[in-house]
Amino acid sequence: MINSYLSVEQIKLVDRYYTLILDWNKTHNLTRIVDKSDFIIRNVIDTAVIYPYLSQLDVKDAIDVGTGAGIPGVILAIMMPAVHWHLVDASLKRITFLEEVKYELNLDISLHHCRIEDFDQVKPDLLVTRAVSDPDMFLRITKNHHHDDLIIAMMRSKMWHKPLNHSNWLHKQIELNIPDLKIDRSLMLLYQNTGAIPEFSLE
Repeated sequence: MINSYLSVEQIKLVDRYYTLILDWNKTHNLTRIVDKSDFIIRNVIDTAVIYPYLSQLDVKDAIDVGTGAGIPGVILAIMMPAVHWHLVDASLKRITFLEEVKYELNLDISLHHCRIEDFDQVKPDLLVTRAVSDPDMFLRITKNHHHDDLIIAMMRSKMWHKPLNHSNWLHKQIELNIPDLKIDRSLMLLYQNTGAIPEFSLE
């Protein structure tokens, strides 16, 4: 099933990434998802299904906010090598692990041990997260990165049915179909009403 989403070379990188997670997990408790099939479905494919949308955006620099053990940032860096990915997390243990991932997989990523509120080293075109599910909260903690053409991509388990508390922000939602994952998943895109409206063609 993973062959439908990633190339042979990309799958090799994912396999190496998974091996590193298993090795580190023996002593550092990086993740509870250690079964390979669960890892592929819940982490890799769960990320890969948003690639067709993100790949249509004009992105040079992107930030994965609250990257944890590197999901979705590492998977997206494998799939979108032309984008420079900044992985931000407040856990030094996780950032140290990701330093090894960066070296072993030779990925074009930068790692930052800090909270997103304290990170100001780049003006991103895209913010991605699945660590924060409340869009209003996410807009508050990322306010230092906001500009007219910023796109925010939130991976959520449910559709958002409330109005945003930020009047200058609009959003669109895309229902995601993930085989063998028996939970609802959606991609919520936020963009300013003064910026470009993201449009997609999946034909």
